[in-house]
Amino acid sequence: MKYLARVSPRYFAAVHLFAGVNDVRYYLNGVCLQRHHEKGVVLVATNGHVLGAIHDPEGWMDPGRSEIILDAAPRRLLKACQAVAPKKRPDLEAQSLWVGECGAVVMAAGHSVTPDPFSGDALAAERIRQLAGVFPDWRRLVRDERVVAPGAQPAIAAHCLGVFDQALGILCQSDGDWSPSLRLDVSNDSSGVFVRVHQGDLEERFFGIVMPTRQSPILSTVPEWIVPTAKLAKPRVRAAEGGFVPVDRSA
Repeated sequence: MKYLARVSPRYFAAVHLFAGVNDVRYYLNGVCLQRHHEKGVVLVATNGHVLGAIHDPEGWMDPGRSEIILDAAPRRLLKACQAVAPKKRPDLEAQSLWVGECGAVVMAAGHSVTPDPFSGDALAAERIRQLAGVFPDWRRLVRDERVVAPGAQPAIAAHCLGVFDQALGILCQSDGDWSPSLRLDVSNDSSGVFVRVHQGDLEERFFGIVMPTRQSPILSTVPEWIVPTAKLAKPRVRAAEGGFVPVDRSA
């Protein structure tokens, strides 16, 4: 089998969470691999509501390809991609995912080893289809967005943020007691919310988008009840001889 690309298995499993499920737009049901213009491979997936993309600078793609759209990955392959090796067998850690013309292999031997689906270093080998089609030009949503200008805050569905928590659990291998921080920024035209991660290399590698709902945006940053509309009376305490006297806390 001729291999066409190699990427991080953890990156692949995390981005796969953003893919569509049985979507009529069949090209959204898996992960798209795109050649980075400088180095490595970009993995991106979207279901039309949320988008996840990550740059794998160590990735590789066949010189004759610029984009590969994969169908939904089998569960066994995804499980192998995010599996953590036992402490006594660190050599079983998934190191690379090789994508071929008709399948994919998860290898534990590192990037320098030619993949062999029948070797002991192969953690999983599954058939996975390549899809013909054109993946959406998702970069048009983020052009000229390095500096975010103030604007209306769009409404987003709460459950959309949950997929980022799942993805970061795979990428950072958190044990539940700790999780990385997210940075959320509104696009210049308020057409979406951009998601970044405050965690090592992921800060410049991972990128996400949450599409807004059709609900009207919230125009204020805090609820009305937080900002007092009337001057509050000074607090009173009981004096030693009885009765109440006001206490000026500004003194």
